Amino acid sequence: MKNTYSEMKDSGVAWIGEIPKYWDVERAKFHFKQSLERGNNTPELLAATQKHGMYPQRLLEGVVQVMAGTNLQQFKTVHINDFVISLRSFQGGFERSSFEGVCSPAYQVFHADEHYNADWLKFFFKNEMFIDAMNALTVGIREGRNIKYDDFANALLPIPPISEQTAIAAYLDEKCGTIDEIIAEAKASIEEYKMWKSSVIFEAVTKGLDPNAEMEDSGVDIIGLMPKHWNLCRQRFLCKTTTGDHDTQDAEPEGAFPFYVRSPIIERSNTYTFDGEGVLMAGDGAGAGRVFHYATGKYAIHQRVYCFYDFKGILPRFYHYFMENLFCAEMDKGSAKSTVPSVRLSMLKDFNICLPLLTEQANIITALDEKCAVIDGIIAEKEALIADMEAYKKSLIFETVTGKRKVC
Repeated sequence: MKNTYSEMKDSGVAWIGEIPKYWDVERAKFHFKQSLERGNNTPELLAATQKHGMYPQRLLEGVVQVMAGTNLQQFKTVHINDFVISLRSFQGGFERSSFEGVCSPAYQVFHADEHYNADWLKFFFKNEMFIDAMNALTVGIREGRNIKYDDFANALLPIPPISEQTAIAAYLDEKCGTIDEIIAEAKASIEEYKMWKSSVIFEAVTKGLDPNAEMEDSGVDIIGLMPKHWNLCRQRFLCKTTTGDHDTQDAEPEGAFPFYVRSPIIERSNTYTFDGEGVLMAGDGAGAGRVFHYATGKYAIHQRVYCFYDFKGILPRFYHYFMENLFCAEMDKGSAKSTVPSVRLSMLKDFNICLPLLTEQANIITALDEKCAVIDGIIAEKEALIADMEAYKKSLIFETVTGKRKVC
């Protein structure tokens, strides 16, 4: 069976391009109707999610639940196979509902007539090119942009025969399901390799490289046993600590290293406040006490970033490995539990660090650099696989729902 259609025609829509000659093209308003109903016999509050579509809010973690006593009959009605334009539709398209319930009055609810298969529409409305086309019509700003139903209603949409829509949806369900499984397996494998890397670093910086070394209790829960000839030292005695004094968000693209507190990536800047060898740590925000960088040369320091420098008795790279691996445990029992995590200076300065001889530190650094490079290479390969599969999935959906690929 050929996977292309024998005759094509211009759809009249730039982003769609050509479609099969026998497919129709009409404005959405002729086949979709907006619902303004309120309430539902099933008083279930649904939330818009990009992963599950419209989904019961009570089953979602990390979502602020509706207040007790709220009258859900004042919320918008949502029926099975309705579609919803949410405040996040500019990111992930329209969400289909597989549930009866209600949704936020800020959402726009609509449904299709008998000319469309809801399973086919599910893929069409999540197609990246469709989302981009809708974004070009968006207005207003509220943590993003709001798509208006009227703009969607005036958009030209293809209408394949119902039987073909059904076949396309079944094909995509199968193919995308396989792709999603591959992606999920790769992501799970990445997490396993990250855990392995963390374990390798922990063992090296707290137990050393000699499996026959005599051990003793460090007296620190997160360290446990350590070589008897090692010392423990509080962070305050090993280096100087400072914080940045300006915002580096508008840094120039060439020059040095500013540190963005909520990003694990060091960008470059022409302006700098430090010149030398140091370790940088996010001081507050999502990465507080968990995002570290070893940097040399000239770099700017963000005002919410700690910079450690002028090390004594410890090599900066060993310090980086140790802190990046173990300080998160200190955060877990400290201020990380607050609404906005931040690193208290007292907590930092009293933090205990294992201190091998400098020669041992150098050997540990060499061993970890080698092992971590191997693990990072494997992770990079799996991340590349995920990117390829996600790109293939997007291409597959676009080609099938717009008639570039024939599946039946």
